[in-house]
Amino acid sequence: MKTLKILFLLFGFNLFGQEVTYKTTDSLTIYADSYLSTQGKSAPLIILFHQAGSNGRGEYSAIISKLQDSLDVNILAVDQRSGGSRFGSQNRTIRENGGTYSYCEAYPDLLATLEYVKTNGFNGPKIIWGSSYSAALVIQLGHEKEEDISGVLAFSPASGGPMKACSPNPYLETIKVPLMVLRPKKEMSNSAVAEQFELAKSFNHTTYVAED
Repeated sequence: MKTLKILFLLFGFNLFGQEVTYKTTDSLTIYADSYLSTQGKSAPLIILFHQAGSNGRGEYSAIISKLQDSLDVNILAVDQRSGGSRFGSQNRTIRENGGTYSYCEAYPDLLATLEYVKTNGFNGPKIIWGSSYSAALVIQLGHEKEEDISGVLAFSPASGGPMKACSPNPYLETIKVPLMVLRPKKEMSNSAVAEQFELAKSFNHTTYVAED
C-alpha cells in the first residue's frame, strides 16, 4: 500500500487529501478532502463528519491513514457549516462562507455530500461516520437515504437541547441500514445517554462501550 502511494506521488497523482468543493441546496459551498483508494472509486467509501467546533482535517488526520492502510478505502472528510478550529485546523466551509449556524442547520451539508459522491463516480458501498452532533445527523441521513447508504457509524450521538429539532432518537426505531452506536464508558453515567443507548439496543442496533 505504501509503495503504491509513493508511486502515485512520483507520477503526479494526488492520493492525499485532494480538496473538493460542492454546493448545498441553499447555495453554501462545502469544503472537503478526498482520499482515494488504490482500487479507485469502486472501492468502499467512508464519509467522515466532525463534531462541534471542529473540522474534517483536524479531527480525522490521525485516523485517515490508519483506515487507508488497513482497509484501502476511499475517504471523504467534510467541513460542515457548524464547526470551528479544534484539533489545529480551520473549518474552511465556515471561513469561506461566513455566518453562524446551529447543529441542525448543518443537515443540508450531509445531503449535499451524499449527492456529491453519487454524481462523482463513487459507486462502491458508502459508510457514513458521525461524531457528536454529526453522529445524530448521520442517523437521520441513514433513515432518509437508505437506498444510497450501506452502513452508519455514530460516535456519541448528541440529543440534548441544541438537538431538539433533529434528535436522532426517533430515527433509532425507523432506520433500516446497519447502525452501530459507540460511546466511551465515561459518558454512560449520564441518564439521557444511557436511555438513548438502551433505545438503540432495543431496536437491535449494534452498540459498543469503549473503556477509554
